[in-house]
Amino acid sequence: MIQKPSGRSHMEREELKLNLTPYIDFLVTLIVFLIATIIVAPAAILNINLPSASAPTVAPAQQEQKPSITLTVAIRHTGFTIGGSGAVLPEITLKNGGYDYDALSQKLIEIKKMYPDTTDVILLSEPDIKYDILIHVMDTLREAIVTENGQKRAMALFPDISIGEVVK
Repeated sequence: MIQKPSGRSHMEREELKLNLTPYIDFLVTLIVFLIATIIVAPAAILNINLPSASAPTVAPAQQEQKPSITLTVAIRHTGFTIGGSGAVLPEITLKNGGYDYDALSQKLIEIKKMYPDTTDVILLSEPDIKYDILIHVMDTLREAIVTENGQKRAMALFPDISIGEVVK
């Protein structure tokens, strides 16, 4: 006996339509947020001068006879090490379990008084030194607050900072 076909096979199928409106609304909101964030972000950028691959050479007649130093400050887990032109100064050790930024600043002021025309410094750090410590040392290298005649003022130290890693 032949069965009668069911009514299901003759029903029309509905097409599925994808509603993209919420997705487009999300993308527009995201783009506006990103543009607003990009406008604010450049305020936190620090300008750092990196050494060029080929430094210009100065003719001996043009060189000035002023004393200069190649200053290097290394951040280690034991404290700071300051070196200059082949000489290594005593290490500034940790104070109460933290870095002694005041002692570093005082030593840098002494060095700046001996070499007033030097503006560059090489900052080295061990690979796992925290970023906050690196930034704090960079701020200490750039300027110091000194008291003269009862007045506090900012003294520029070594604003041209090159960054590297301590080689063990």
